[in-house]
Amino acid sequence: MYRKLLFIYRKLLFMHRKLLFMYRKLLFMYRKLLFMHRKCCSCTGSAVHVQEVLFMYRKLLFMYRKLLFIYRKLLFMYRKLLFIYRKCCSCTGSCCLSTGSAVHVQEAAVHVQEAAVHAQEAAVHVQEAAVYLQEAAVHVQEAAVYLQEAAVHVQEAAVHVQEAAVHVQEVLFMYRKLLFMYRKLLFIVGGASLPADFLQRKLRKKRRKRKKRKKRRKRRKRKKR
Repeated sequence: MYRKLLFIYRKLLFMHRKLLFMYRKLLFMYRKLLFMHRKCCSCTGSAVHVQEVLFMYRKLLFMYRKLLFIYRKLLFMYRKLLFIYRKCCSCTGSCCLSTGSAVHVQEAAVHVQEAAVHAQEAAVHVQEAAVYLQEAAVHVQEAAVYLQEAAVHVQEAAVHVQEAAVHVQEVLFMYRKLLFMYRKLLFIVGGASLPADFLQRKLRKKRRKRKKRKKRRKRRKRKKR
């Protein structure tokens, strides 16, 4: 009976350490979420940062639920330990164990007290985790507001881009019209009356184009070889 009690106590101690590790992990994740929220606030409300914050909050929520599950398990183990201890001491109060030693009963009582302390500590950690979770929920709500604002800015930007596209099309149309009018004018005036500089420039452009074509052909031939 004492061995069973000791085994349960060790299991409870392991569960408490696990809960402590989970609490530290949750605290680290909360700090990370806080950093990401500050990063999100410092920028223009980027949708990517807000999505990261939301993802971290979901992860934090999952960790808190896991922590709560471990705490409930720890509480159940403590109650089991207490039940076994009471069962041990229900007969004569000292000599109902397999060895019949009062020392074992005292040790079992110490284990139960320690288990109670661990359970209280675990309860404190769970309460703190709940506070962190509430704060994280506030940050996520703020992040959601930033996301909505960012969505409005994106919509406005899209409208501006559409308007700009319309203006660009208008400008392109006017440029084509102007080009057509210039060519028509050139045709009417005739090639003879054109200035000598203009004709020389055209010839230079043609020569450059020919040279470039020749170079390209040579390169292609070298590559093929």
